[in-house]
Amino acid sequence: MAHGEPLTGEVLVARARELQPLVRAHAERAEAERTLPRELASALARAGLFRIAAAASCGGAESDPRSQILAIEAISEEVLIGSEVCRQT
Repeated sequence: MAHGEPLTGEVLVARARELQPLVRAHAERAEAERTLPRELASALARAGLFRIAAAASCGGAESDPRSQILAIEAISEEVLIGSEVCRQT
């Protein structure tokens, strides 16, 4: 992940897609512990994904809603943490 580029919606969605293997690798542990593993949280933070909706004046990406949804979708595409909620309905 190159981090010198501006935080645009497209960049953040691409970074989210790059993190899919790491998300998959930590999914079982996250589900069992009901928390985001530190390694995964750190990777998401380094990728700028925790700042996707924050205002630019606060150091955020101020991404549009579509980019935010696409980034969330990319992270959760193959792994649904808390998926038992879906199974109960």
